[in-house]
Amino acid sequence: MANPEHMELVERGAEALIAWRQTHPDVRLDLEKVDLKHVILSGMDLSGASLHEADLQGVNLVGANLQNVGLRGAQLQGADLSRVNLQDAHMVRVNLQAACLQEALLHRVHLHGAYLQAANLQAANLQHAYLQWAYLVDANMDGVQLQGARLQWANLQNANLSSANLQESLLEGAVLGHTVFHRTNLKAAQGLDTCRHLSASPLDAGTISLSGFLPNHFLQGSG
Repeated sequence: MANPEHMELVERGAEALIAWRQTHPDVRLDLEKVDLKHVILSGMDLSGASLHEADLQGVNLVGANLQNVGLRGAQLQGADLSRVNLQDAHMVRVNLQAACLQEALLHRVHLHGAYLQAANLQAANLQHAYLQWAYLVDANMDGVQLQGARLQWANLQNANLSSANLQESLLEGAVLGHTVFHRTNLKAAQGLDTCRHLSASPLDAGTISLSGFLPNHFLQGSG
């Protein structure tokens, strides 16, 4: 259960939280399973907080510091997480349907099995992120940095990967279909020959030029 004092503190706003952190530098905020839909969290320092299974649907978190937070199973549908720092956050099975994560910092974030349908990840940094089994259907991933990311068995149907950088990413068993590859960098990506093509995902000349060698199975499946 969440700590009621911590809930009250967050409701009082960013300045109250800053003052509290100065006197409690080693205390982790306990906000598990709380309803925060009515709270403005933009720019707030929630780093290290426990927010497992919290309800954050539609919440404004623009520019917030969520580094190393626990968000397992949290509800974030339609939330605005633009420019949020989510480095090393644990977000297993989180629901981010139609959420905005533009320019978010997501280094090494744990998003195993996360639901990201129609999420806006434009220009987000997901280097070395854990996205195994993530559901990214219809996601806007234009300009996303995915170098070294783990995308095994992720569903990328209808996802927009224009100008995305997937160098050295892991794509074993990833599901593709009408996936947009436009000037997409797939250089040294692993597992391309095991991707499942449910429909064609044509590669433009820019993608082929940036990516170098691509396995025949992947090229044939892409159509």
